[in-house]
Amino acid sequence: MKIALVLIFFLIFIAFHDFLTFKALNSAFAGCLSRCLWAKSLYWTTAILPLFTLIWALIMASTSKESYYIPNYFYIAFGVLTLFYFPKTFISIFYTFDYLWNLILFKTHLINIIGLGISILVFLWTLHGLTLNRSHFQVRTQEISNSKIPQGFDGFKIIQISDMHIGSFHKHPEDIERLVAEINHEKPDLILFTGDMVSNYANELEEFTHILSQLEAPFGKYAILGNHDYGEYVKWAKPSDSEKNLELLEQLHQKSGFTLLKNTHVNIVIGSDSFQLAGVENWGLPPFPQHGDLATALKHTNPDLFTILLSHDPSHWRAQVLNYSSVDLTLSGHTHAMQLGLEIGNWQWSPASFKYPEWGGLYTEKKQMLYVNRGAGYIGLPGRIGIRPEISKFVLSTIKEPGKNYEL
Repeated sequence: MKIALVLIFFLIFIAFHDFLTFKALNSAFAGCLSRCLWAKSLYWTTAILPLFTLIWALIMASTSKESYYIPNYFYIAFGVLTLFYFPKTFISIFYTFDYLWNLILFKTHLINIIGLGISILVFLWTLHGLTLNRSHFQVRTQEISNSKIPQGFDGFKIIQISDMHIGSFHKHPEDIERLVAEINHEKPDLILFTGDMVSNYANELEEFTHILSQLEAPFGKYAILGNHDYGEYVKWAKPSDSEKNLELLEQLHQKSGFTLLKNTHVNIVIGSDSFQLAGVENWGLPPFPQHGDLATALKHTNPDLFTILLSHDPSHWRAQVLNYSSVDLTLSGHTHAMQLGLEIGNWQWSPASFKYPEWGGLYTEKKQMLYVNRGAGYIGLPGRIGIRPEISKFVLSTIKEPGKNYEL
């Protein structure tokens, strides 16, 4: 019943936008679509293409065998629907304003024409996001300055990646190879992964372990688990299947060269200098799982040492982490910046901001910092519209205090 209601609503949504888009184009071209049979036929043929794509995907879903990967037909259908109906939403909004303006004030089709122009740009922007931008990795460099960072770590380079959803690259291993090459090119001292290595199944990672194992960092590679890593979005035949899936994922992390931090911490040491690296299991606001135990992860840590915390969900920062003043820098992911947004200079916006106050980039609260990585992979929407997949690069910097000896 629920699926039927969703389908009915979806069909009404499509029909509404197709009707308004037809009216908008017809108005802009002086009634040509109404008068010319070829123009009308061309419009409605292209209009029903996304619907046929959806029907094809549903047929494929009902006949295909279960796979560890989100199937390509799902991504194709979602991509085609987004490509056509995201721009049509703008056409519908501007045509409605144009219609009301003509009805209440005076006749003009300028608003409608502006809307059509914007929709063409949105179409091209969306097409770029679904194709070239999907794996156009961007290295974002951020200097982290703190008086607790010891002199031995001045200039220390850390790479953070997050939200790989690696099964999405099932037929594109060259993208992961390029990601690894770009990270190694930065010559990081330490590599950190902040969760959601897979979308549902541990097996997604299996074919990529030999590629990820080529990541190089002299001080190690550490990872934590994200909400998707637990397989809690799968209907397992029995609870033991879920447990085996998680065990396999941990083994595959190890095979990829990553050490999992599950509510624990390690010391990163150079000579007599060190800082603390803690990692918690996923902790998110409902409905996301709360397996993380921050108190356990920080137990026996030294509050005088610079401390980095890995926590997948940035909502954990305000909910709990800020209560622990010894945590200097928290690294998170999870939001993907919703794989949709705008970035112009230092200004940025994403619909992710409606749910997450901290959704991408660096945030500070007194002396504590949070950095939210926008993710390297994708899920659902098969692309990144306006938001490139991210490799975060942090360069540690010592703040020299007057009167203190910094000689090595």
